[in-house]
Amino acid sequence: MNYTSSVGPIEFKNFMAEVPTCVAIVASQIDTGIQACTVSSLTSFDVETPGIMVVLQKHSRTLDAIKRSSVFSANILSQDQTSLAQHFSSKTKKSDSEESQFFEFSQLLVTPFLKSCQGVIFCKLERVLDMEHASVIFGRVIGLEKFKNDLPLVYFKRKYFTLGDSLP
Repeated sequence: MNYTSSVGPIEFKNFMAEVPTCVAIVASQIDTGIQACTVSSLTSFDVETPGIMVVLQKHSRTLDAIKRSSVFSANILSQDQTSLAQHFSSKTKKSDSEESQFFEFSQLLVTPFLKSCQGVIFCKLERVLDMEHASVIFGRVIGLEKFKNDLPLVYFKRKYFTLGDSLP
């Protein structure tokens, strides 16, 4: 089938800004260092054999690192971590020492994670579905770690909130 959309990118982006989502930092490591980025596209896809999926830009360094290492962490941010979300959403390449200051390493999968976050999901890469401009990463959950019993950081209307804030 050949579908043609009458919805433009700006209209779609504005509509999707009205959908609140959790904020996470996805991270992996390869020989060139830690690669991480902020995402608001994390969801579970299977609970019987736990799995999550994340959408990344097709040519991101984080996607490349996940494909090469076959493991990654999804770090769910808590209410006080807006600055971390902003730091890792920047497209500017940071130095390896600048990136590594935030992370610790899991003995489970030897992958970087944020101990300061709400909690982390450790995954082994199961599949990558490449689309035109993005890739969907499917990961099998290998481990979970809960660090804080706090409110999560939420992205809504292009701003960061917590569930305790009054939303516009």
